[in-house]
Formats: sequence, structure tokens, C-alpha cells
Amino acid sequence: MFDIDYFYKVQIRFTSTEASAAPSSSSGIDAWLANNISYFSEWSEICLIKAISTPSVDFQSTESYVTRINSLVSNYLSVKIAGQVKFANENDT
Repeated sequence: MFDIDYFYKVQIRFTSTEASAAPSSSSGIDAWLANNISYFSEWSEICLIKAISTPSVDFQSTESYVTRINSLVSNYLSVKIAGQVKFANENDT
């Protein structure tokens, strides 16, 4: 979706929990935006982001073995772990 090592200007805007679920592909985004416009907040933030290679996360579990997670997604949970993050490109940080 993003080219690695390029910078992108992104606008973040929150929606109400009453909005319908966003489409999983970009093909339906225009209709979703039009149908859910009343659920968007007036507040937004502009950010500059840099695309990086996909990291892998290694951590030590309570059973004393190492587990590799290729994708860790959490919308409401922040978990502290002991371990390290490795990138495909060693210059990424």
C-alpha cells in the first residue's frame, strides 16, 4: 500500500462508534464516506509518516519459549512485553 522509505501526509479523523464498519478494500471507501459523513468528528490531526518495512516482534513468554508474531493488532489494549523488534531493513528504526 505504501512505498518503503517515503513520507506521506496523513489526516486522522475519528468517527462515532455508531458509524458502520469501514470497507476492507479501497473500492468501497467513497460510498462509506458519503453514508457516514454525519459520524465524523470536527477534530482532525495532520501527521507526517514514513513507511517502513514490516517488523517482526519476538518476545519471551511465561512458558520460557520464544514466539514470533508477524502481525499484532490491538485497538483498545496496550501490552508491555520484554523482547525486541527487528525490521527487514536494518536501517529502519
